[in-house]
Amino acid sequence: MSELEQRILSAADLWRANPLLVQMLGLSPVLAVSTTAVNGIGLGLATLLVLMLSSLTTFLLRQHINDTWRFVWYLVILSSYTTAVDILMQWLYFPLYRELGIYVPLIACNIALLVQLEKQRSETQVLSSLTGALRLGLGWVITLLLLSGLRELLANGTLLENWQLLMSASSAETGLLGTDSQTMKSFTYIALQPGALIVLGLLVAAKNWLDYGRRAGDHSEPEKIQPVQRARVTGKL
Repeated sequence: MSELEQRILSAADLWRANPLLVQMLGLSPVLAVSTTAVNGIGLGLATLLVLMLSSLTTFLLRQHINDTWRFVWYLVILSSYTTAVDILMQWLYFPLYRELGIYVPLIACNIALLVQLEKQRSETQVLSSLTGALRLGLGWVITLLLLSGLRELLANGTLLENWQLLMSASSAETGLLGTDSQTMKSFTYIALQPGALIVLGLLVAAKNWLDYGRRAGDHSEPEKIQPVQRARVTGKL
């Protein structure tokens, strides 16, 4: 495979192997905190940071991790970096941390991250290891931002409300594009858990529809398979 093909395949993994829209892994924190775009950005970036650090550590220690106890080691590594991120958020981003609640410590139990750490055992280069982790993390962040942004817009009629929570040591509660207009709150049920499932289902359906449209628009002829020549076995041997 050429370098160009590898780059195309790597870029496509964000779409074809998305952890939320395709693999459907780690949905519990996503459905719980995706009520606003700010919460989605905060949880997404925290998860991305834990994933990158854990992937690098797992790659460097892959020769020393016992096969039988490897998942225990994965949990120890994830828990260590999750604890560090948890303390950092309490120190610098406490208002945002208060909004995310228990779902910051639960990053250590995200099955999507465990699957990614298991892939590190087959990697031979640190760059490819970090690239794979980055693709997974970016797919997570983008999908979470899209889901939380749609829910906030439909439920509250706002977008990036309380954006100051993303700033260090900020406790401001004013919105960037917020509005209190009651006419913008026709879909308040979207803020509830059933609404989260509905929006996520619509995103999955939209992705599948786009994939189907791309396959239908591909008119390239399939590669012709040469028929197998039957060997003659009759007669003298």
